[in-house]
Amino acid sequence: MENFSFGEHFYDDMEDYFLSAFDEDIDEVRKLPDEWEEKVELCELEPSIELDLEKIYEFVFRDNEERFPEQYDDDPIKELFISCFDLEKFKKLVPQLYYPSGNFYTITKQELLDDFDI
Repeated sequence: MENFSFGEHFYDDMEDYFLSAFDEDIDEVRKLPDEWEEKVELCELEPSIELDLEKIYEFVFRDNEERFPEQYDDDPIKELFISCFDLEKFKKLVPQLYYPSGNFYTITKQELLDDFDI
């Protein structure tokens, strides 16, 4: 299993979790009750910035409202703004990070023993 979080901590994989939670000490895992389990939230890779051109346009236009007459049709400017911004290019280039997905997984004592008890 890869990319999950528990509390405020993010883990790349089970080994990362084991090293952090049990300080590489399999004896700590052996001491756990047999029914021990930990519910973790799976994470998915997503863009670090979600961009909505409509919202950006509204922000830009509101910031410049005083420059236009009260009864101004802003549709041509809106179209110009949207056509000049390459949203697809932005989406391809924006950094991606792992975010909680709302899906959960339960780690058990037995799973840790199976994976790390050599």
